[in-house]
Amino acid sequence: KPLSYLGFIRFSVHSSTILIQSLNWLIKGCLKAIDFVKKDPKWVLYGFRYSSFAGQPSIWLDDLYVDNEMRSQGAGAVLMAQLAQIAKENDCTHLAWSADARNIRGLRFYDRLGAEIMEQHGNRCVLRWVPWADV
Repeated sequence: KPLSYLGFIRFSVHSSTILIQSLNWLIKGCLKAIDFVKKDPKWVLYGFRYSSFAGQPSIWLDDLYVDNEMRSQGAGAVLMAQLAQIAKENDCTHLAWSADARNIRGLRFYDRLGAEIMEQHGNRCVLRWVPWADV
């Protein structure tokens, strides 16, 4: 039998155990995240994506969080600059993320960085930023 088929059977037999373990892991992760947010009022959640077409990775920014009390003080720009440095060090083609079209303040911030709205679906904008393109 093909390996993928065997893997599917193995998953099906143990799916309830795997589901319980996954939920436990998720709950523990959420509790750690909540504790982390309480300690640090600014953070980013991102991941690498790989394009077989480009032959290089990119970064998907899943979340940028700056506590209300720290906004408009440069914290977001510092986080984005650090993320841009990580992208450059890993030979990424760009950074991308989505944002709510109704988040005017956030979209203005992204525009000041040089990010472009690549597409929009309803209230969801997909942005792309190549910070080293103009350097």
